Amino acid sequence: MTRTRFVTLHSKAALIFIVGLLAIIFSSLLLTRYFFLFGIEHLEEIEITRANQQARAVIQRVIDNQVEYAVDWAYWMIPMRYLQQAIMTMRRGT
Repeated sequence: MTRTRFVTLHSKAALIFIVGLLAIIFSSLLLTRYFFLFGIEHLEEIEITRANQQARAVIQRVIDNQVEYAVDWAYWMIPMRYLQQAIMTMRRGT
């Protein structure tokens, strides 16, 4: 028996089906990479910008609170000196 090297119709159909299936998988992977990865990168940039703005707002709020609660100690030094002098005068007098 001689074996023929001709490809049968069944083999051709299977080969075309496998090549088509591989092409669909490859193209879907490329499309997924292009749309989703670049989309995710854009979303990450948006979230980073939002997080930076929130951090700046928190820092600005802390600075504003510090300015509000900061005390001018020069204002308090004059009464303090007056009290210290009065205490010293009272100690000398007694």
